[in-house]
Amino acid sequence: GDISDNDIKQAGGSENVLVVGFNVGMSNAAKDLSETYGITAATFSIIYELTEFLEEELEKRRPRLEVKEIHGEAKILRVFSTDNKGAVVGGKVKTGAINKKDTLTIIRRDVAIGTATIRELQQAKQATDEVQEGQEFGVMLSTKLSLTEGDKLQAVKIVQT
Repeated sequence: GDISDNDIKQAGGSENVLVVGFNVGMSNAAKDLSETYGITAATFSIIYELTEFLEEELEKRRPRLEVKEIHGEAKILRVFSTDNKGAVVGGKVKTGAINKKDTLTIIRRDVAIGTATIRELQQAKQATDEVQEGQEFGVMLSTKLSLTEGDKLQAVKIVQT
């Protein structure tokens, strides 16, 4: 039979609910209730439209896997200043590139000790958005950690798959 408000009420207690009908109708009360509960409800009379709809909804609800991509690594050559808000350091990009928008993983003796964000990035005393492999730079970092010469900075980009 048609999708009723009782069908929507029964589905209302769960998460990520879909109420789908094929070759049936849906009462206005059911439509209103589905909007109130935040439930996706739809009816179809053509089977391939139903399958396309279900594929799209499954893709939206599919759990995403977060993968950390390292696209640059630098070595701290000199620490100029540190305080409780961050540090100003000089370094050299060993591989890849360091971008102003990157989140940095701080590595000491091959162990990740924390993260930092870039507040300001400079190359040859000029503000820049990116520093390439082999080039030296100065950077103002936001971090609570105390940095030392020889620490590594890994530029990490989190990619959802």
